[in-house]
Amino acid sequence: QHSGERIKRALLFYFKKHGIIDLYQIQKITLNSDNRGIITDAIFHAKSMFKNNVSDVALPLVTHDQNWNVPNNIQYTNTHKKLEFKKSAMDSVYVSEISDIELQFMRFLDDVNNNVKWWFKNGTNEKKYLAIDYINPVDNSSHAFYIDFVVYMNDGQVGLFDTKSGFTESLSSIKAESLAQYIEQHTSSKMFGGIVIQRNGIWFYNNKLNYNTFDENMADWRALSL
Repeated sequence: QHSGERIKRALLFYFKKHGIIDLYQIQKITLNSDNRGIITDAIFHAKSMFKNNVSDVALPLVTHDQNWNVPNNIQYTNTHKKLEFKKSAMDSVYVSEISDIELQFMRFLDDVNNNVKWWFKNGTNEKKYLAIDYINPVDNSSHAFYIDFVVYMNDGQVGLFDTKSGFTESLSSIKAESLAQYIEQHTSSKMFGGIVIQRNGIWFYNNKLNYNTFDENMADWRALSL
C-alpha cells in the first residue's frame, strides 16, 4: 500500500515536471495500452534500483556457499504468479515481479532450437540463491549481487546472465565488472556470460572487465548464440 502511494506521487511529479497537471489526461496516458509496458518496466526498475542501491546498503552481507547448486525446493506465497516453461530447472517458475526483458529472455532460453539443457531464474536476498560479492563505492564494503539467470548447456558449459534494459544498462558497471571477474576466475568450470540486453530482436552480452554500454562501445558486446 505504501509503495503504491509513492509510485502514484512519483508519476504525478513526473507529469507535472513535463507540464501535464490535468488528472484526466494523466490517467489517459498511464492507462493507454501503448504506454502500459513502458510504465510497468520503469516502476519495476525503480524498485530494483532501490533494493540494490538503498536497501542493500543497509543490510549485512549474507555468507554464501561457494559450491552453489540449484535449490531442491523453493517456497512461495499466494502473491507469486505461476509461469510454465519447458526448460526451467524448477517444475514451474513463480514470480512476484518480473520485467519485460526478463520474461523475453526466459522465452529465448526456452526455445527448442537452442542448446540449453535447463535454466534457473535466480532469486535474491537468501543464501540458497547464487550471489557474487562486490564492493559498493557508496560505503566501500562488500555486498551481494544476485544475477538473474543461471543457464546449463548440453555441452556442460554454465552461463551466468543478468538482464538489463533502458536506463538500467548504464547503471550496471560495478556489478557487470564484478560478474566478468567472477567468470574469469572460473574459466576452468566452463563458465561464460555477462550483462545481457536486446537490440532489434537480437540478444547481446558484455563480459568485459571494463564495462561500456552498447551505445558507448558496441564492439564490447557479442551476439548471444546458445
